[in-house]
Amino acid sequence: HNHANYNNDGLDLDGCRDVVVRHCDIFSGDDGICLKGAAQAEMSRVLIEDCDVYSACNAFKIGTDTQGSFRDILVRDCRLGGLETDPSGLKHPWADSGISLEMMDGGDVDGIVLQNIEMSRVWSPLFMRLENRGRVKPGDAVPGPGRLRHVVIQRLHGEHCGPRGSYFLGSPERAIEEVLLKDISIAQLPTVRKVLPQSAFGRMESVYPDAHMIDSLSDAPAYALWVRHVHALTLDGYAVTPEGDDARPKYAAGDDTDMTIY
Repeated sequence: HNHANYNNDGLDLDGCRDVVVRHCDIFSGDDGICLKGAAQAEMSRVLIEDCDVYSACNAFKIGTDTQGSFRDILVRDCRLGGLETDPSGLKHPWADSGISLEMMDGGDVDGIVLQNIEMSRVWSPLFMRLENRGRVKPGDAVPGPGRLRHVVIQRLHGEHCGPRGSYFLGSPERAIEEVLLKDISIAQLPTVRKVLPQSAFGRMESVYPDAHMIDSLSDAPAYALWVRHVHALTLDGYAVTPEGDDARPKYAAGDDTDMTIY
């Protein structure tokens, strides 16, 4: 339980292998559980299960430091979300996101499963960002874009979620690849902001990659899911229900995207 200052994650793992995180209660002023790649080493064979993670930022996150690779990650049977109240008064009670995957610095996510997730009080339930920021140690060569692929999110139930919505943004240099969203139900507030087309958001280059990166403009241009530069995205039993009238379309698919909906 840490709300002593503005930037204090609950649990950070960096360059670790053969990890089990089980039965943890995290109540954090910043990210709840965060996997990082600043160590420039592989993060692999990680199991996170039966945890309660409540955050004033992102409940579960990969990034933003992602110079290493992330493989064989399983998160299951967890409760993720925002706070009912912010005891520090420094931020806000609800989480920016429930699940954020942010590949920025040349590393790879290849093989992550999140299943049996209960989520509440988050402005964006799901957020993914792939960009070529290329932040490295001084003197190291700047890498090319990394990868974000082979992601499964299944059996997720969300309630009391905010109107910003979920969105996935790849880049023209490298698309997000092979994502399955299966058996997902989310209830969220409708937007009260001006509805903008996708084109109003631009490429969002060099903007800090958290789900609040669009807040200066509006909420996402679709209430269920907005995607751009995403290949082989499958939605199977994906239901988002606004709790009131929402003028946005259900989905918005931008450039270089192929999406299959069942």
